[in-house]
Amino acid sequence: MSHPPTPGRGFGLPLIALVVSSLFLPVAQADWRTARSHNFELYSQVSDAKSRETLQMLETFRHAVIARLHLPAHRLRPTTVFLFARDEDYGPYKRLADEATVPRPGHGVVNPDRVVLALHANVDDDLFQALLFHHYAHALIDEAGFAPPPWLAEGMATALGGFQVQNGRYAFKRFHADSLPVQGVQVPEGYIHRTFVEEYRTMHGSFTRLRRLAKFDRVIRDGNRAAADLHAASDGNYFYLQSWLLAHYCLFGAERGQYGAPLLRYAMSAAGDDAQQHDRLERTLGMSDKKLRRTLERYYESGSWTDLGGPVPAIWAEFDPRFEPANVAAMAVELAGLALASRGDPVARAELRTAAETSAQERRASEILAVDAGQRGDESALRDYAARAIAGQTMRSYFFTALGELALQPYGSALDRAGRMEAVKAEATRGLFERAIALDPGDERAWAGLAWTEALAIDIENANVNRVQDALGAMRRPEETLLAVAVIRWRIGDTAIARSLLTKLPRDADWVGAERLVQLREVVGADP
Repeated sequence: MSHPPTPGRGFGLPLIALVVSSLFLPVAQADWRTARSHNFELYSQVSDAKSRETLQMLETFRHAVIARLHLPAHRLRPTTVFLFARDEDYGPYKRLADEATVPRPGHGVVNPDRVVLALHANVDDDLFQALLFHHYAHALIDEAGFAPPPWLAEGMATALGGFQVQNGRYAFKRFHADSLPVQGVQVPEGYIHRTFVEEYRTMHGSFTRLRRLAKFDRVIRDGNRAAADLHAASDGNYFYLQSWLLAHYCLFGAERGQYGAPLLRYAMSAAGDDAQQHDRLERTLGMSDKKLRRTLERYYESGSWTDLGGPVPAIWAEFDPRFEPANVAAMAVELAGLALASRGDPVARAELRTAAETSAQERRASEILAVDAGQRGDESALRDYAARAIAGQTMRSYFFTALGELALQPYGSALDRAGRMEAVKAEATRGLFERAIALDPGDERAWAGLAWTEALAIDIENANVNRVQDALGAMRRPEETLLAVAVIRWRIGDTAIARSLLTKLPRDADWVGAERLVQLREVVGADP
């Protein structure tokens, strides 16, 4: 394994190796311009005016979703946007799954260190905006700590993707203008495949109004299947409509005060098989499948989507992005990273490895390769490239957290004295998680890692334990951190507190601490 470089290693070397070999150079040289707003980094082939409008829309949408759903704004990852001029330019970076199904002019990728959006602008404005909002909505849902089942994730993103601004106010009720009229009923297409209406007729017979929705056990089954296998039978596409109806009714309808919070609670976990997800949906909303379907049918047919939204924030007046030509070598690395994230392109991976060794783009190439290695489960490459990114002065918490988690792996159980972490190792591991938290105070994985470092260390740092406990209240998914704190309390003799903490954790935990939870409950007597 190669060793991490010292900061700046290779920064004065020529770019010949990258320039000669890179398949991404021709596209990188195609008049790319770049700019930054508060929360977005944009690379664009289109006019500065269109690019500025795109940044403004994204900032406004981000603010509105955070305000409307009460999301933790401090935790949102930075977002990189690639705006291509034409489909021909965008084509080499499409997801392979999209090429095999319905052509789409854009996609999004949620990576652990950043969000990536890629679109081409050669479509009508309504569709462009709807796709932009839909794909970024997926990132916001993920960032807020939600983990909805696949069938519901699409509905939530589609409902949020209905964002519109009119007369100084925003709302989540606009559909893509290219809707499909069915006997006087407007079927919002958005991301519903064009074959939807024919599929629905095949399943339910001819209709003059949207009288009958499919049972939600089928929606859940087909939606989860379609998300897992984009080559699944096309009649699974109908789930988009029902998922959207459910999300829009609960989050933005007149009854949102009653059903919004329960739906978001349901969206915190994708645990369980299809039948269990169906049972949990009925219990969470307090409605039978039949009652839920009838309620949604009436909501759909009314044509009255009542979300009032709110005033458009005046966040743009204070910021005017400055556009400048993108550095060609940096652009080649970014495009290779897009190809790798979107398609798993082995050529892109090879070129990034070259860039990480020989170019001034060493840090950025190392960041991309570390994320790729983590997603592939290649721990050796993750350790190497994360260390390179840190040596290059990365400002992303993910790379410190990833190295810290790797450092914890050899230590199996804090319940076994022989398995605990010696002082020198514990101090180095603490340092990684503390640096991650300093960069991103909302990095819950870093907080959990710091808690487990104390749980596993021979000598516990009480100041860190107090810091972790103070941070628990703001966490969306605190289970893993709570478990570590319970271990610490057990270790220092606070068995009653440990037992109390364990009662807050679900018996059927679907997260990484499940086995440790069972073991600790047996030790402290919380779950005999």
